[in-house]
Amino acid sequence: MKNLPPPIVKICINTIRESAGLHPFTLITKENFHELISQDVALKWDNAIMDHLATGQLTLTTLSDIIRGWCLYNFGGIWVDATIFFNLPKIDKMIQNKYFSTRKIQNDQNKNQYVAEGKWSGFFMMTGKYNPLMKFIYDGIVAILKNRGSIYEYFTIEYLIAIFYDNNTWFKELIDGLEGFALSRDNIDLNEEWTPDLLLRYDRPFYKLSYKTAYQELTSSGKPTLYKVLLDKYA
Repeated sequence: MKNLPPPIVKICINTIRESAGLHPFTLITKENFHELISQDVALKWDNAIMDHLATGQLTLTTLSDIIRGWCLYNFGGIWVDATIFFNLPKIDKMIQNKYFSTRKIQNDQNKNQYVAEGKWSGFFMMTGKYNPLMKFIYDGIVAILKNRGSIYEYFTIEYLIAIFYDNNTWFKELIDGLEGFALSRDNIDLNEEWTPDLLLRYDRPFYKLSYKTAYQELTSSGKPTLYKVLLDKYA
């Protein structure tokens, strides 16, 4: 029972699955990722990764970053963290883009704040296969791992994207051309009282949630919350 995901994660996963429609959906976990890396693909999986994982030198966060670059390079598709709530019917229009990542609305607040400065999000990335950025991410993390024996910087993937952004004009132009919208935990209140038109007022396609937040099923007056309705439908 302890390996079951928190309810909010189950809600997010199932909204992603629903939005995928007829497109293939794969839930990658630490238990099943071995099935992916055993495939015969262009970018081979470096067995040194497994050695570092076995000795505890590789965290699940860094392993996730490695798998992210490896999967998106070899297969293309959309990488979405399990705490992204999808609020759009289908992803068909979005996948017409060559590359997509959630981008915050540009303002002075994003300047010098975090590595990406609001330009991209490592937890939501979409691309066709053989994108050199994805190989750069994979190769970069594996090289650091081999050289240092471990990864100490939580934002390593963000630094690698930033290096690629600064040194590849085509990617910089692509990123700078993405439409921005705020994507934070403050943009949706799951503890709000449910009404039939509530989700219509939340008009953004994605919302970043957290399994650490204390969500309530009922308001102080005993009315069902948005969280309660989503829990009943998706979890």
